Amino acid sequence: MTSRILFVETNKILTSTFRVERSIQEDGVLLELKNNIKNYGIKIPLIVTLTEQNSYKLIDGHRRLKVAIALEMETVPCIIENSDNVMEIALSVNIHREDLTSVEIGNLLLDIYNKEKAKNPKFTQAKLANIVNKSKAYISQHIKYVTLLDSSIQKDILDNKRFIDKNILTRISKLDNETQISVYKEVLENKLNKEDVQKLITELTKNDSIAEMNNIVNIEIKEDSSLIETDKNSINNKSEKDNSNIKTNEHIVNIEIKEDRSTIETDNNSTNNESEKDSIFISNMYIEFKLKSDLLDENVKKEFKNELFHLLTKYDLYKGLTC
Repeated sequence: MTSRILFVETNKILTSTFRVERSIQEDGVLLELKNNIKNYGIKIPLIVTLTEQNSYKLIDGHRRLKVAIALEMETVPCIIENSDNVMEIALSVNIHREDLTSVEIGNLLLDIYNKEKAKNPKFTQAKLANIVNKSKAYISQHIKYVTLLDSSIQKDILDNKRFIDKNILTRISKLDNETQISVYKEVLENKLNKEDVQKLITELTKNDSIAEMNNIVNIEIKEDSSLIETDKNSINNKSEKDNSNIKTNEHIVNIEIKEDRSTIETDNNSTNNESEKDSIFISNMYIEFKLKSDLLDENVKKEFKNELFHLLTKYDLYKGLTC
């Protein structure tokens, strides 16, 4: 369907959701527009698209239509646009309006995004950015104004049509709700610029960080106290086990001492037996030497006597023996 211009009955034109509405009473521009249309008529056609129900959906010209209805005009000039381009045209016309606050733009973008996402799950903020010829950061930033800013702040901006620096709104949106409200009030009361806001936020978050650290320290102290009690119990249990081990070890030592004494006695008996055997052996050796000494060479006798003397001395058998 190609674009064409024709006069359309005002009661057949449906307003679009791609638009932020205001009443004539609260908008001085509308009052001025009303006077111009009353005197000169509508010079710039409205943009509409034909619906399946043979009615028309308004894409652009909401204020002109309001004025026309207020002036009881039966028809208005319209450009009939291809229905496939409705969203692109509506956004292109409305997103660049200078009379919209950041929250109004955010609501508009979020509404379009959600509707397109419902129809096409693969629809992204990047695609929306391409449609309105804006950066992805611009889309994300304005959507965050309506998803992160406290509702009371949004309401105040809309009700009082406040045009607040976007850098300030972005900084505020990153805070928790309570801090958002505190900073926002300071911005309004003291007309803070973005540098002042950043200093204020830094101071507030620093205090919050200190409080959080104190809380962490208190928790750790409690945990440490619990660990100390646990360690005390462990030490007591270990002491009891050590005492039991000491008693056991004492018992083992006593047994070992008894066994050692028994071993010593056994060794003494063995030593005595060995000494008796050695004594008998040496005595027999001495007797045999005396009997055969006349048959031995003098050098052999001398070596034998020295060896015999060494053995007799070693075993204390020397007394009473003569060689």
